[in-house]
Amino acid sequence: MAKPPKAQKSDGKAQAVKAPDAEPPDFVIAEPYLFGILALGIINGIFSPALLLALVTKQFWYPFFLPETSAFVTMFASLIVSTLTIMLAGVPAALYERFVGGGKTSLTSLWIWISALAFLSMPAILNLLRVGLF
Repeated sequence: MAKPPKAQKSDGKAQAVKAPDAEPPDFVIAEPYLFGILALGIINGIFSPALLLALVTKQFWYPFFLPETSAFVTMFASLIVSTLTIMLAGVPAALYERFVGGGKTSLTSLWIWISALAFLSMPAILNLLRVGLF
């Protein structure tokens, strides 16, 4: 059984020493991947062809108490499309975590999530390139 690392003294103050096998917290590892997931979701929400379907079905999901200006309707339609795409892309990653990963998030499941989101966002990415913003 390995002993915990001893505290070292420098200038009379005790400082804790990290064990060599200490891992950073899970959120530190997942943070860059989550930013990528959010970026792809935003691009998909703005440039997706599914945005037209969300705009056409406005009468079913748009709250009656909000103003029906085109800016509000388009913003909420974009939010719906991006949220649904992120949720749908998370299904393969969740299945991987459930059956292979033991219910714990890993880098592999985050890569599966990003890959599925990139695949679902391909029409939006092509529209983005067609517009010429990049």
